[in-house]
Amino acid sequence: MAINCKVDVTRDEGVLIVALSGLVNSVNAEEVDQEVIGIAILEDGAFILDLAELSYMNSAGLRILLRIAKHFDRREQTFLISAPNDNVHDVMAISGLTQLIKIFETRVGALEHLRAK
Repeated sequence: MAINCKVDVTRDEGVLIVALSGLVNSVNAEEVDQEVIGIAILEDGAFILDLAELSYMNSAGLRILLRIAKHFDRREQTFLISAPNDNVHDVMAISGLTQLIKIFETRVGALEHLRAK
């Protein structure tokens, strides 16, 4: 577990959900990146990154999101983000990441999107 960031892994109807809580910054980004990418590499289905409990993320966290998105795009798999708080969402929007990754207000919304496919 990265300093100041907890990574929880669950499944909901076969969908892998990785929930981050705490914060992601330049101090812990490499460790968070290794942990989350390590989980993503093993997944062969849809992947939801739940940010409901993530209180802060800077550009180091954005790099992690971009790496995950590229990984799933290359494999033609679905990668969604759910429940970022306003500050985290603003950081993603300013960087243009919201144009590359589908973001849902809630985990339930992301799961419903996958079920509708």
